This record gives sequence, structure tokens and C-alpha cells, in this order.
Amino acid sequence: MPGAASPSQPPILLVPWDRDFIDAVADRLLAATAGDFRRVTVLFPLRRAGRFLIDRLAAHPGLEKPCLLPRIAAVDQWLAELGRAVHGRPLRLLDPLGRVGLLHAVVQELQQGRGDAPWTGDRGFPAELHRFFPWGLRLAELCEELFRHGVAPKNIAHAAADVLPQAAAILENLKAIHATYRRRLLATETATPGLCQALAAEDPQAAMARLADDRLFACGFFAPSGSEEILFRTLSGAGRLEMLWHADPLLATDPANAHFSCRELADLARRLGAPVTLHGQALPSRPAAGRRKRDDVARQLPLFPEAAPIGTDDLLEAKTIRFYEGYDLHSQLVAFGRELALAPDTADTAVVLPDTGLLMPVLHHLPRRDVNISMGYPLGRSSISRLIETILRLQETRLGPGRYAWREVVAFLRHPYLKMLKTGDTEPLRPLFSSWERIVRQGGTHLDPFALPPPQADPDAGPDAGPDAGPDAGPDDQTGAAPPGPDSPAESLAAAGALARRVLDVCLRAFEDVGTPRELGDALAGLAGLLLDEAHAGDIWERFLIDAECLFRVTSGVIPALRGGDLASERFPARTLFTILRGLLAAERVAFEAEPLSGLQVMGMLETRLLSFSRIYLLDAVEDRLPGVAPHDPLLPDALRHLLGLSDSRQRDAVAAYTFYRLIMGASEVVIFYRAGVQSTGLFDDKPMRSRFVEQLLWGMEKRRGTVIRPGEPPLFTVSLPLRAIPPREARVEKTPAVRAALDRILERPLSASLLDAYLTCPLRFYYGRVMRLAPLDEVAEEGDAAGLGTLLHEVLRAAFAPFVGHEIDGTHIRLEPLFSRLDAALEAAPFYHALPPDGRLGLARTCRERLRRYVAGMPRTTPLSLETRLSVSLPGAGREWLFTGIVDRADRREAGIVILDYKTGKPRKPGAALWQDEGFWERLGDPASTGDEGLLAEVRDRVQSVQLPLYALLYAKALGGTPHEAACVELRRSGEECGLFGEKTPPGVRREAILTRTPVLVDYLVRHLTETPHFAPTPSRACDWCEFAGLCGGDGGGT
Repeated sequence: MPGAASPSQPPILLVPWDRDFIDAVADRLLAATAGDFRRVTVLFPLRRAGRFLIDRLAAHPGLEKPCLLPRIAAVDQWLAELGRAVHGRPLRLLDPLGRVGLLHAVVQELQQGRGDAPWTGDRGFPAELHRFFPWGLRLAELCEELFRHGVAPKNIAHAAADVLPQAAAILENLKAIHATYRRRLLATETATPGLCQALAAEDPQAAMARLADDRLFACGFFAPSGSEEILFRTLSGAGRLEMLWHADPLLATDPANAHFSCRELADLARRLGAPVTLHGQALPSRPAAGRRKRDDVARQLPLFPEAAPIGTDDLLEAKTIRFYEGYDLHSQLVAFGRELALAPDTADTAVVLPDTGLLMPVLHHLPRRDVNISMGYPLGRSSISRLIETILRLQETRLGPGRYAWREVVAFLRHPYLKMLKTGDTEPLRPLFSSWERIVRQGGTHLDPFALPPPQADPDAGPDAGPDAGPDAGPDDQTGAAPPGPDSPAESLAAAGALARRVLDVCLRAFEDVGTPRELGDALAGLAGLLLDEAHAGDIWERFLIDAECLFRVTSGVIPALRGGDLASERFPARTLFTILRGLLAAERVAFEAEPLSGLQVMGMLETRLLSFSRIYLLDAVEDRLPGVAPHDPLLPDALRHLLGLSDSRQRDAVAAYTFYRLIMGASEVVIFYRAGVQSTGLFDDKPMRSRFVEQLLWGMEKRRGTVIRPGEPPLFTVSLPLRAIPPREARVEKTPAVRAALDRILERPLSASLLDAYLTCPLRFYYGRVMRLAPLDEVAEEGDAAGLGTLLHEVLRAAFAPFVGHEIDGTHIRLEPLFSRLDAALEAAPFYHALPPDGRLGLARTCRERLRRYVAGMPRTTPLSLETRLSVSLPGAGREWLFTGIVDRADRREAGIVILDYKTGKPRKPGAALWQDEGFWERLGDPASTGDEGLLAEVRDRVQSVQLPLYALLYAKALGGTPHEAACVELRRSGEECGLFGEKTPPGVRREAILTRTPVLVDYLVRHLTETPHFAPTPSRACDWCEFAGLCGGDGGGT
């Protein structure tokens, strides 16, 4: 290995990566110290490996007990403590918010010319702290990284093409900002963890003096930071520190042929100037299969004899490696469950998850005992974070006092934490919030939650009914109910109302006027206090332990960060405060207990560093996870990082490669799962690629075999799920006695044109909507209420024509100013109008005015005879008389005769002119056997379109004695044009026959079909696209 080593510099001990590294470290510690650990410090890149070392030392037969263990520390913690000791004066660690505040003062000082260096460039930076804050967070992280790596930054000019102007301004002055920031930190006797590390590295001799009597072991470092490397080089050169690596043994004997993932270690060895020698060859290699046993010599495979270590390919060939290609995560979990069930045991086994989001799904496939989770779970994905996010969204979408967005209110009312709060032994908020949700869904787009009605007693309930015994409480609503207690119903209702008011005060009112981080922390503490109140929480947190730990992280980490620090009393806009809170939640991780060390271990990729397991299950090994994609940094993109001497994506990929291969080489059995199905990610479909590391493993196998391994060929298995033919499902509903009884109850009431139209559109939809009275979940009409608007315009037009009944008029008689005034008054009185945003109200008012203006301008000369006239006539059908009723919007007398008018704000439907003279069609319709023709109803629907106009004309003729000349829809949605039932060239005889003869045949056919057919069958049409019951028949009618 090139490089000159000092005589006292110990060599770097390289443990072959098929040996257990922790065992090798334990052996080396005993050999070097003879068990005297009083002045020994062992450094690891992370704390988890240290816990395993303690376990191995405790079980080591060569260590006499009892004894004092060595100090075992993570390097960042040790280095920060050393830096504070080297500095000589106490340093207070500055919280992240305080760092942003200090950087803001530094930037403002430099911009105003009060710093040691002038502000470079013509780009200024906003003086307002809330505008600086998001950039300040990024800048603070960049300064920390510069401290850790011991980099003195330089200015980056001409970066405007790669970053935003704000980032360009910072980068052009980075040198002065960083230097002033460092000076201001030390002047105020404050520091950051990165600065403490830099202080130790800047004076390595002083650091070494502080460690005069200590013996150090640096174990398993692959890519140390710049500060770490400086100290390691100094201490190693003085013979005070030994380094142990876990890598390809060829790195010590034949570096040129070492595995590519270990090249960073070869470069590091050259920089340190230390030789690399093999260590730990006496330890057993991983057996070909099964669990490693220290005392089972017969099963040990000495793959690395001391004289002739072999290459990685031969080591991989001795292992059992299988691959499973699934379509999605669920198929991976199916294969994982099968593999886990076939395993002889789960001892010395690790389940490795590259993404923390996999943890919860994987937990459902693990055995109930002997499982340890040693990876952190993001607090931002927890239920408490979702509740906090809902509360923040309530404030962000609020239009003003008492105007909360309905969707956010519904999300708030549905959160389980709130519904589980108790008074005594009952959960009164569960039924109350369900009833509130129904009220919210039937109201406007914005509402005042404090105006929702308090809990009320059920008038039909008995005297002992409590707040959980309401008429709308379903099975789920009664889960928290208990037998009636000693409290009276009035007391129970009062307690439920007090709890509901407290929830609204804590979750809504407390967050309305927050202006500082401390006030936001106080509001958050109030929420935590509500959830932890023993009087209302009950045993929630004893039953949901993970949720309890997440809530603890909020109270112990997030809230103190908001309440303390230099910026706690600084005023910010609400949006900035909420951004701060979201950032704190996203940065917090929920750690699980690190015990036991035996059994099945569940961990992330980084948590596996330096650990070895006989059996590995690696899930979701796709390129997006291994090595993964670096998040975009708007301040310092990856392409600019090398200009500051910082690691970029190349080094990040190198670390990922080393972590992956080191884990694989230390196992005897490896099962890798990945997904290859198309995933919808928004605008585009995305097909994930298996990780480059998986490709490399497969490529190595293919080279050794001399053939391509295709999916489905061992060891590359495809996850296949049993596929069974979907049995044909009859979407039609038989008219059982119960169904006929429900239908008879409908037919006992007067029939209407809308009822026949509903049946004509689709009998199955008629069954679900009219017979079963099913309805979709109520939704607030955010784009306006079309039915409400139609009713409103009907009233406006009725009032406009009322003075002219019996008088001949045309459009000039309808004055627009009074008409528009009447329209404006009606809109102002309509709740749906006020639910619209301001631009929506303005657009609706102008649109309605224009529609009415066009209608009045094009109105022919006419004499209104009646307005909103209700007609009721008995008509024959299916061998009996049926009472039909309908309301005619307007009946006019014109030169040609009487005209029936119906106002339509939607698209009008009317039959074609040729329909009335198609003798064959009407003969088939009048045939008593026609109800057996399943295709005839669809033909009627397509040709007739709607029964309303011909039926209204027939009702008018029967009730008032005059046969109308025309029936027309007034199309108010556009120009107000009258769409007549007949064409202009239709002879009077055909019109009369259509109304008095054809229409009764049509009504008789529909009534017969409704009452005589044995089932309700779907009739597919374009209406299936927006049918609320499409899922019940497949969306296309389900076939007949």
C-alpha cells in the first residue's frame, strides 16, 4: 500500500467481510488490553454497533468478570465533546431555530456594510425574517456540513444559472457569511455540533493532549468526515489510535483487484499513510447455510486462508442468494411471508428495509415473538402528526373568523384520537362527531365549527339513554359505550358538551392567533395535554404503544424546540410558523427499544453497518431506494457541491454500495425482493427498476453460469398469485316479495314524470335510488348547487311573469332592471351562493344575468295562461288506473295554440320528430308481451329520451280540456331557446295523436315494465360514467 507510515503508527486491521466484525473487534480489544479497559475508548460510526459489542464482550470466554467495560461512543458525540474540551470554555449548543436567527443577523449585517467583508454582487436578500427563514434552514445545514468536514468555504460566483436568485446571493457571499457566523457563535459562547467537531480538528495536538492517557479504537469507518479524518490521521500517526475495517480482504493483499465498493477505503488508507493488514482470519466464515455457530468447527468454511485470500466472485458463489420479482409491495410481502414460514428459525436473521415506510406493512407479516425493531420510524408519518397536520390545514384554509373549510373540518372530526376521548366509561364524541359530519356535508364550503349544535338527548330513547345512545349511533358508535352509570342523562350530555367545547378550543381556537414559536408550542402543549388527560384518555396509550411513543416525541422534542431557543419570542406569519412545525415533525424519528439483540432483527440499511447476520431478507431493492435519489437542495445542488470540496452523489452512491455488499458478504443466505410493476405516480406511470446492486449480483451469476437468468428461473423467482376466473355476476336484482313490497309502497303515491324518467334511464339505478333509497355520501357543492340554482331561476321567472298572466306580451314588456334586482335578491338569500368564493359569486351572478337577458330578448309574442300549475290525472297502465301528477312551469297561448313550457338549467332531452310516426315502434310498445323484450326498453330510452314533455302535455289536455300545440323546454343554460317536442313541420294531426294516443301507450308500457318484469336489470349507457351506483354493476351495466 503506498504511503509512508511512521514507526509508531499501527497498521489498519482489515477484517474480511465474511467474518463477524463485532467478534473481531472484541478479540482485538482483549488482545491489545488484556481486559483492562479503564482508559480505552471504542468509536463507531453509530451507536447500534456499540450495543452489539457490549453483548459480545459479556459473552466472551476470555474476559474475566466482573470488569469495567471500555467507553463505547458514536464518533459524532465523542468528537463534539472533545471539541468543547479543546475550546476550554463552556459552549451552549444553539438550537436549529437559533442558528437561523443568528444567520439572519449575519446576512443583514453584511448587506448593510457592517461586516468585515463587503456584500458581493447586486443581489440583495429580504430583510424580513419570515422570508429569510426557509433559506436560513438550508444555510444552517450547509454551515454544519462545512464545519464537520473542516472546509473553509469560498464564494461561488456565476451560480445564477443553476439556482434561484436568493441562493445565488448566498453562494456569492458564502465565505464572509460562514466566517462571520463562526465568529459570532464563539463570541456569544454558543456552538453547534458541527462547530464543536471543527474545533477539535483545528487543533489536533491540543486534542491529542486531552487524550494523553486514552487508547482509541476507531472501528468500521468507511467515509469519515474531514474533521474525523484529521484527528484519526494525527492520533494514528502518534500510535494512539488503531483502526479496524470490515471489507474485501484483497484490499490488504491485492488492492488493485479489490471489490469496487471498497475503493474509497483504498484512497483513505493512502491519505492516512498507514499499512493495511488482515485480521480476524481465525474467526469462522459464514457457513453455506444455517446459523453461524462459533464452536461448530466442522461447518466453518475458511474461505480466506491467511496465505491466499480469494475474490468476491468465489465468495458469492458459496452463498445462497435468491431473488423475488413482485409486481408491487403486496406481492413482495406475500413472497416474504412464504420465505419466513419456510425458515428453520429466525435466530441471527435480519429483515432490512431501505425505506422506513415499509415498516408498518412488514410488521403484519412478522412472528409475534422474538422480534426487535432497531430502526427509527418517521414521526411525520404517525397518527399524531396527521392530527397536527389537519389542525394546521384548518388554519391555512380558514377564510376568516368562523369560516373553516368543510373538508378540513370533516378530516378533523374523523380523527380517531378525538373520537376515542371519554367522559367516564363512554365515548360521547364518536356519535356527536358523526352527526356533526352529516351537518357539515349538507352545508356550505365554509362554516363555524363552534356553531354546530351541542349533544342532545334522543327523544325516542328511554330515560337511561346517555349521549352514546342516539338514533344514528351504529355498531361502531357503540364500541366505547358502557351500561348506564349513575350520572343522569342531563349530566352526561353536559359532560359530552364540555368535552366537545374543550376539543374545539384546544384544536382550533388555540391555533388561530399564534404569532411566535413559543405560542405555537403552547398550543401544541394544550393538544398534548388534552390527549394525555387521564379523565378523557382512558387506556388509549396503554393499548396503542407506538402511538404513545410518537406522542412522547412530540412532547419531549418538538414542543421544547418551539418553546425554547433564541427565536421563541420572535413574531412570524402563521405560514412560517407552520412550516417550522412541519420541519420539526419531519426531522424527528421515533426510536424503538434496541432489545433483544437475538432473534429476528428489523432495521434499515444504515442500521446494518458493521453488523452481520446469517440470513438476510432485503425488501424493495429498487433503484429509487438502493442507492436512492438524493433530495434536491435548492441552495447547493449536487452539481455545485464539488466546488466546496463536499461529498456529492458519487460518494453517496459509493457508501450505499459498500453498505450493501458488506451486508451481503457477511451472510450465508440472502433473499432479495423487488418490484417491477407499473406504478402510477401522478401525471405519468412509473416502472421501477431493480437496484443496480441487484443487477450486479445477477450479472455475476450469469457470467459464472454462462447463460442469461430469466424471470421465473432459479434463483430469480417471480411472485405469482393464484388467478381464478371471475365468476359471472348477475347485476340484475330479482323482485323478491320484499322488493315488491318496497316497490308497492312507492307506487301507492302519485306517479310523476321524473319517476318514469328515472326508470327509463336504468331500472337497476331506479332500484338502488328509488326503491332502496340509497344515496351517495353527502358532499358540499363547492362549484355551486345546480338544483338550487334551477329552483331559484324558476322562482325569479315566476315572479317576473306573474303580473302578465292573461295579457299578451313579448320581450319588451319584461324590464331587465327589476328582473336583475329580483335575481340579485334571490342569490343573496340562497345559502349555496354565499358558500362560493368571491370570484365564483361574481361569475354566477353575471352568468345568470346574461342567460335571462338572452331569454327575454328572444322571447316570442305570447300570452301566459298559468304559472306553476299542478296537474293531477288518472291514467291507465298495466290493467289499472294510476294517479299521475306534475307541475307545469308555464302555459302560454300563442297564434298556433297552447304551448307548455318547462324551464331547464341543464341539458334538455326530447325525442326525435320521426318517433311519433313510426307505426311499427308503437305497435311493439302496445303489445302486452313487449315487456319480455329486454332490448326494447333500451330502444325506448334512446328514442324517447324523456317522458316529461309528452306526459305534461297529456296531463294538461286531460285536466283542462285543450290539447297543447307544443311542449317545449326553455334552455336557460345557454341562449334561452325553446326546444320543442315537435318539429315546426309536424302536422297538427300528428301532434294531437302523439299527445292523446301515443303518450298513453308509452306510459302504459313503462308502468307494465316496472310492475310486471321479474327483475331490475341494468341498461348500459353514457349515464354509467357518472352513475353513483356504477360500482355495484361494474360501471358498464354489468351485462345482461
